[in-house]
Amino acid sequence: MLSFEDDAVQALWGKEWQMPSIMQLSELMNADNCTWKWTSHSGVMGYDVVSRRNGNRLFLPASGYREGGELKKTSFGYYWSNSLNWSFSNQADYLFIKDPNSGMFDNVRTYAGYRFYGQNIRPVRVNGKYKDHDYFKPYK
Repeated sequence: MLSFEDDAVQALWGKEWQMPSIMQLSELMNADNCTWKWTSHSGVMGYDVVSRRNGNRLFLPASGYREGGELKKTSFGYYWSNSLNWSFSNQADYLFIKDPNSGMFDNVRTYAGYRFYGQNIRPVRVNGKYKDHDYFKPYK
């Protein structure tokens, strides 16, 4: 797990928030916990993820990544976890999403990547108003 200084969410928003762990991201991927639908939200493609427990939802846009100062717009989405890769400490695990119509490999899965890439972060709330983590903050 990343240290406090390396967890961008905790460093910016405080200890009530954090980057999700790879286990938390894996829970989202579990079909028993959530449904995933490829859709457009405000003109941006991505996944509408709906909790089977309470019906709350979140939208994960396929918004690309940053390399250096350059934004690489793609039909993929990359979301960092706070979990260091077990083999290489200069890498961390992340959630990868893509357009299911692209005909490539799995649409949603986890990978490890070098930590210097500018990938998205979906903050989760720790022990607050919601039980466990605030994955599903409703959007409008």
